Amino acid sequence: MMSAYFDESGHPDQGRALVVAGFASSDDQWIHFEREWAQTLLDFEAPNVFHAVDFMTSSKGYRDWPFPKRKDFLRRLLGIIGRRTTMSFSSAIHLSDFNAVNREAVLAEVAGFPYPLAAITCVQKTAGWARARGHSAQVRYVFEDGPRDKGQLFLLMERHNMPTPRFRKKEEAMPCQAADLLAWSHHEALTKFYRDERSIDGNEVYEQFAQLPNDWAEFHEPDLLEICRLEKVFERAPEFRYALRFENKGGERVPLLVAAPKGHKGQKIERMLNDPTHSEPPFKRKTDYAVIKP
Repeated sequence: MMSAYFDESGHPDQGRALVVAGFASSDDQWIHFEREWAQTLLDFEAPNVFHAVDFMTSSKGYRDWPFPKRKDFLRRLLGIIGRRTTMSFSSAIHLSDFNAVNREAVLAEVAGFPYPLAAITCVQKTAGWARARGHSAQVRYVFEDGPRDKGQLFLLMERHNMPTPRFRKKEEAMPCQAADLLAWSHHEALTKFYRDERSIDGNEVYEQFAQLPNDWAEFHEPDLLEICRLEKVFERAPEFRYALRFENKGGERVPLLVAAPKGHKGQKIERMLNDPTHSEPPFKRKTDYAVIKP
C-alpha cells in the first residue's frame, strides 16, 4: 500500500503564500524511513521531533550546533528522504491572488480556503500519479495536525471521492517531519530565505529537493480562476455568507452550498453545487473568468 504524508508552511492571514507539501512512498519504505530517521536524531543528539524552522534558523535545540555538525545532520536527513520516498508533491497558494478572486467568487467555500485547497490539490496529484503507476489500492493520506480550516478538507475529500484524511502530530507520524522540511523550503523560496552566519542556505535545500522526482505547482490568479471555471463557482453576493455541507438526498450524500443573509436572521437558502438552473444571487453562476487585477 502507498501512503503520502503532508505538512503546511505559512499562514492564510499573512505573508505571500501558503504551501502544503509532502512525499509518497510504499509502506515498506516508510518503515525503513522511520527507523533511519529516528536513528539519525539519536546519533546527533537532536530534539526528538524535527521542526524545520528551528533547525534552519539555529534556534531552540539547535542553537549551539557548529556549522559542520549542522551540514552533516542535514545531509543524513536528505539522504534518507532521497532513498525512502518515491515522489514529492507541493501546492503553493499565492494569498493576494486568492483573496482577489475570492472577493468576486465563492472560491473559498466551494473549492477550499487556502489550506484545504492546497491540500486537496496535493491529494489529486498524488492520486493521479499513483493511478499512472498502476497502484489499484487507494493511497492513505496523512496530514500534520493543527492547521486552520482542516475540517473543510474532510468535506472536499468526500466531494472528490477521496479517502478520509488522517491528521497526526509530528511525533506520531515521523514522515510528516520530512514533509515539514519540504514545505518550509518551498515557502521560503516564495518569500525569502533566512540566512545568518549560523544558518544553512535555504536555497541549497530547495535545489536538492528539486533534483528528486516531484510534482510541484503554484496557484496564481489565472490558475484560481480556472478552478472557478472548472468547479462552476458562483459569483459572490456580498450581502450573503456561504458554507459547504453535505446532506442525504435520495439515499446519497450530495454537496450543498448554503447561503444566509449577513447581519440579521433570515431563512437559509441551499443549492446543489451541480445544479445549473439557478442564475440569480446569491447563486448566480460566474461566467466571466477574466483576470481581475490589471
